[in-house]
Amino acid sequence: MNIFLFRLINNNRSQTLDIISTIISSYIFIICIVGIIFLYVIFSHKIIYKIKTISLIILAILLDVLIINIIAKNIVFTPRPYMVLPNVYTIGTSITNSAIPSGHVSFISSILFALVISNPTLWPCLFFILIMGWSRIYNGMHWPSDILLGIIIALVLVWIANLILKPFHLPIALERKK
Repeated sequence: MNIFLFRLINNNRSQTLDIISTIISSYIFIICIVGIIFLYVIFSHKIIYKIKTISLIILAILLDVLIINIIAKNIVFTPRPYMVLPNVYTIGTSITNSAIPSGHVSFISSILFALVISNPTLWPCLFFILIMGWSRIYNGMHWPSDILLGIIIALVLVWIANLILKPFHLPIALERKK
């Protein structure tokens, strides 16, 4: 199933999609998303929402970087698709570290899950996670399972970050009743 889904996404090429996927996978896209989120936080009305959201995002990112880059990629090695399959179309620099989990997807998922926990009305922004996942597969860098694991890890880490921060802030449900 992993190979089937990978081939389905990676083999359907077009010049326009190549450009779009390059922009999405680049850090410029991530910086834009982070910038929009921080602008939202800055212009939200209540200071408690700002503190809660920024704290949750920062802690989730720190946990994500620790788990993904320091622990997971050094313990579990899974070859990237272009290392094991013939005729994989790649966009970007070929790297040799573990494919599992997707750091791009996990990073953007941590930020967006934290934002949605702080303000559930922003759930449509979770669509950006799927866009990032598609681009990493389209670019030949990850398997679909790498994307799914990155999303799951981010969700768990944001949940843990929220639990860690609860003693320092009012629960979100109580904040909204005021």
